[in-house]
Amino acid sequence: MAARGRLRKVAQDVLKKISIDELTIGMYVEKVDRSWLEIPYFRKQIQSPDQIETLRKFDVQVLYIDTARGTSQDKAPDSAGPVEGSAKPVEAGTAPGEVAKPHAQESVFDAEKVQVCRAFQKQAVNCVKEAFAALASGEPPNMEEAEGVVEGLIDHMTRDTAILTTLAKLKAYDDYTFMHSVNVTIFSLIIGKALQYTRSDLTKLGIGAMFHDIGKTQIPNDILNQPRPLEPHEMVQVQKHPLHSLALLRDVTGMSVESLRVSLEHHERLSGQGYPRGLKGTNISEFGMIASIADVYDAMTTDRVYQKKAEPHAALARIYAMAKENFNVGFVERFIARLGFYPIGSVVILTSGEVGVVTATHLDHLLCPVVMVLLDRTGQQLGSPDFVDLLYDREKRRVQSVTGAAKYGLSVQDLLQIA
Repeated sequence: MAARGRLRKVAQDVLKKISIDELTIGMYVEKVDRSWLEIPYFRKQIQSPDQIETLRKFDVQVLYIDTARGTSQDKAPDSAGPVEGSAKPVEAGTAPGEVAKPHAQESVFDAEKVQVCRAFQKQAVNCVKEAFAALASGEPPNMEEAEGVVEGLIDHMTRDTAILTTLAKLKAYDDYTFMHSVNVTIFSLIIGKALQYTRSDLTKLGIGAMFHDIGKTQIPNDILNQPRPLEPHEMVQVQKHPLHSLALLRDVTGMSVESLRVSLEHHERLSGQGYPRGLKGTNISEFGMIASIADVYDAMTTDRVYQKKAEPHAALARIYAMAKENFNVGFVERFIARLGFYPIGSVVILTSGEVGVVTATHLDHLLCPVVMVLLDRTGQQLGSPDFVDLLYDREKRRVQSVTGAAKYGLSVQDLLQIA
């Protein structure tokens, strides 16, 4: 972890602040002086004057460029070759001078892949359930099985991230605590992969996330399942669960210090207003900060007896708004970039008045998902769905708002074939 911190310091050293007038083709834009949710892409190498003009239109004045991933002011733009993370070379069949279309994330319509992911998800839930039961009775969890599940999730996420994240939020499960643990593992791994963690670090992060709430086995169920706001004395007990987790896990053979810090720190906040120790800023480990984002997102987007779930896009917007005081902003941005500002399964109303379901997202163009249009602008159901990639839509339609599926009698699970 210390080595990664040094690498981050090196990465910060290659960032150079420039004005919009100094921006040229070949430079790699790392961040700008506007919320990235307000501009049509997150990070990319500048490849055309049109991209610079677009930034001007969005009133961007100051930028930070990554001199290690693109050209700087003292390098000739036309001397820059392909760099890691830049746009891919023009694909075969692309007309001269035309940039190849970026690839959207995989849609979730492959029934065989969905079946495989669903089976593995159930296996993961059962693993967590067995581990909780073992620890609650004073026995150690099966770490070999737990590591196997986390390794499997890492492998599945390499191929089927969209399927896993969609299943996590669209399938209903009775065992909230166990499913929550699996979901937090999945969402934590998404951020870890975005940060280019090694497989070893991803495994440690995943193990910590999987067991992050094990301490709740020491809290009375009548407190955990209260349908009303907790009384102050009840809240004090609940806020001890990270300490209970540490006590249960610290002597488990094969449990790393990094994994332990996930269970201990997932409720800490940058401002120091978290619990159980009120840690501030960099006193919170990276793994703890990652798990805090994953934990809050899953909690916000899940129906509970005391709370109606938020739509994924609304939860992401709330987390982003909270980030400065509570979370690592960069980690939040990477999380949103991977899920999409309108995650797969979101029911959206387009500026044309049409209604559809998001089926894929573009990593570099978060506001322009692929939408399966189901209802026309008068609210009538189409004879057959019309798939529209908003990034290349000739009618220039955009997402106007996100709505609920029930309002239109739609079943997202059926539409995405994950029922």
